[in-house]
Amino acid sequence: MKKIYFLMCLTVLTLVGMAQTTDAPAGVNSDIKFDVSEIDYGSIEKGSNGVREFTFTNPGTEPLQITNARGSCGCTVPSYSKDPVLPGAKSVIQVKYDTNRVGPFSKTVTVNTNSATTPVVTLRIHGTVNAPAVEEAPQVPQFQPVDAPQVEAPKVAPAPKPVPAVAPVPTKVVEKTEAKIEKEEGVVKAQTKKELRKAKKAAKKAAK
Repeated sequence: MKKIYFLMCLTVLTLVGMAQTTDAPAGVNSDIKFDVSEIDYGSIEKGSNGVREFTFTNPGTEPLQITNARGSCGCTVPSYSKDPVLPGAKSVIQVKYDTNRVGPFSKTVTVNTNSATTPVVTLRIHGTVNAPAVEEAPQVPQFQPVDAPQVEAPKVAPAPKPVPAVAPVPTKVVEKTEAKIEKEEGVVKAQTKKELRKAKKAAKKAAK
């Protein structure tokens, strides 16, 4: 029983060793060389194109394989071809940054390869996403205040001067005045009657 168990363990170890040998990087003599390892986005507008490309070459003598590429956060997404890059050939790794995030940014992308010389490469991107400009409110025309016409107040006539009160005439004076008037009226009447009598006599004489 122990022999069987030992043989099984030996078989498993042999298979694992063979698998490791089979899965071992085939491009030990491959390499990767980027034209630039850092890209400056500069100052860009919100929502603009956030895709940039890192171009690289395989200067080795065996095919180069990109095994993985990951951004330092979810806002930085790399993409690459799964096909091997032949010796002397070029390829690209695209990096897309989420430009809906306003403000300065600095992110990295880690690239893993099958190269024994350069198994890991770190790429960098940085820049600033500007906030959209705020539209100014339309200018409201300013109207100058219009002076109200000056209206003259109506002129008020001065109040009439009070009539001085007349002092009452004494009763005795009034009585004397009335008596005098009656006397004069009597004289006038007597004269009138006398003249009428004369006129009648004259008329009778004239009639004879």
